[in-house]
Amino acid sequence: RTLSQFLLDTLSNMTFVILMIIVMLSVSCTEKESITASKTSLEWTMDGGRKTVDITADCSWTVTAPEWVTAEPASGTGSSSLVIRAAKNEGMERTGTLIISSAEAMAEIALVQKGVDFRADQTIFEFASDGASIDFTITSTYDWKINISEEAYWVSAEPLSGKSGVTKVRLTPAPFTDRTP
Repeated sequence: RTLSQFLLDTLSNMTFVILMIIVMLSVSCTEKESITASKTSLEWTMDGGRKTVDITADCSWTVTAPEWVTAEPASGTGSSSLVIRAAKNEGMERTGTLIISSAEAMAEIALVQKGVDFRADQTIFEFASDGASIDFTITSTYDWKINISEEAYWVSAEPLSGKSGVTKVRLTPAPFTDRTP
């Protein structure tokens, strides 16, 4: 073999290797999946309701949401409109994140739903003759205090006051003797 033939064979082999590398790179350089949402945050009143978000995607996706929210459809392929519903909130303000995701892409939507300012889950109290206590819950966005009238001297509350949040309260009647005002 001559030197020129050796160089020609080597150049031919190198050309083949370079072409193979180019082919492999073009096959492996496919575009990544993408998902975008038309909104990055949603807010509801305490009554809840329905909101719509447009999804732009070039892939299959699924939705993950907090338990107080439903999303329809829960999965899909490509672009779609997503209907998001929040149930009525009878507690404190709640927050969460709705995630639309695929194997390679993700979009997040911040969720906020207003809650009640103040609520007691029971407002009329009738004690049984056995003198059993009654428990109830106060939900409030501010500090609160219970005022028991002088006519109800025979009942006590624990605690008598609370801070913002959810608090269990116990009303306890005095031992039964005479409760006439």
